[in-house]
Amino acid sequence: EVRHEAITWLNDLEGGGYPYGQWAQSIREFLKPAWPNQMRYIAKNLHRLLVVFDPSSPRGLEALKQARFFVQANAPLTVGLVFDLRSDGGAAGAAAADDDDDG
Repeated sequence: EVRHEAITWLNDLEGGGYPYGQWAQSIREFLKPAWPNQMRYIAKNLHRLLVVFDPSSPRGLEALKQARFFVQANAPLTVGLVFDLRSDGGAAGAAAADDDDDG
């Protein structure tokens, strides 16, 4: 279970509601035959997509659009957002700065 105050979850597959209430409720669904590379539509929060993004950057807005796409397409993913508001260029900038410190 992933719980943190910084994460805003956009959907809850286990919470019922349309269309999740119509999906299979058991993880035994994984044992049934299916097409290759097809995600199973199971109303359980098994697969999570966590998007960490800077809403003020073009890349951040593109990441938000991708997250929104998965929710609107009813993908069997629980989608969460974390806003990265650091002024140092975000996570990529912070990682590059850490590499420079190593010498």
